[in-house]
Amino acid sequence: MKRYGSQDFDIWLVGDPFTQDYFLQARFPFMKVKNPLTPDELRQLYDSHLFFLNLSDAEGFGLQPLEAMAYGEIVITPYYPAIREYLPVDCNIAVGIKGYWLEKLDYEYILHAEYSPEDYLKAMEIAREMALHDRETLAKWSECNRKVASKYDYRLVYQAFVELIEQIRR
Repeated sequence: MKRYGSQDFDIWLVGDPFTQDYFLQARFPFMKVKNPLTPDELRQLYDSHLFFLNLSDAEGFGLQPLEAMAYGEIVITPYYPAIREYLPVDCNIAVGIKGYWLEKLDYEYILHAEYSPEDYLKAMEIAREMALHDRETLAKWSECNRKVASKYDYRLVYQAFVELIEQIRR
């Protein structure tokens, strides 16, 4: 763990594409890289942390923050369209978007959100202060996130999809 002020912290990089794992660990020894991660390891990782930092600037669905919410994590994230679909801002820490830009690929465009690293650092400082001084709010936010994420259980989503298809057929 890396010391930050009087607190220990660690950063986990999980999943693809981390082709420079050894470079990252050599340069930033407090970073832990795990690729791939088993379901049991994932649960243990979420159970051992209070916050999920979503550093992504583009998402089609934003499933990683939603998964973290299902485990009761508080999400720190840029507040772009895919996240706005489900993220309760009163139970998480959202970083404002400064603008957007398009990346053209051969077959599609990807909309990237621009956010300020300084704003993201301020959000992390807010989280750190909450972790040190306001565990009651963290517990409430954690429960809020579990409740919101439970609405996206695949069985409920599939059932709603089937009902929508049936309505269209009528």
